[in-house]
Amino acid sequence: MNRSKLIENMRRQPHSVACGDIETVARGLGIRVTQGKKHTKYCRPGKPPLVIPRHDRVKAPYIRKFLVYIEDLVPELKSK
Repeated sequence: MNRSKLIENMRRQPHSVACGDIETVARGLGIRVTQGKKHTKYCRPGKPPLVIPRHDRVKAPYIRKFLVYIEDLVPELKSK
C-alpha cells in the first residue's frame, strides 16, 4: 500500500493500524525510526521524539498523536 493510502487509512480507522504501517509512513517521510524491545521512537529534527508502544495493532490515541506529529510534512492532512 502506498504512503498516501496508509495515511488515509490511519485517519479514517485509527483503531486498526499495524505498527509496521506507521513505520512505513515514517520512513517514507524521512523520520528516523528506532526500535526498542517494547517501544518504537520516531525522531524529527526540531521536534521532541514520539514514542509509541509496539503491539500488533496500535491504539487509536497513538495514531492520532502520530498524525499530528507528521501534519506539517503531509499537505493533505492540513486541509482535513
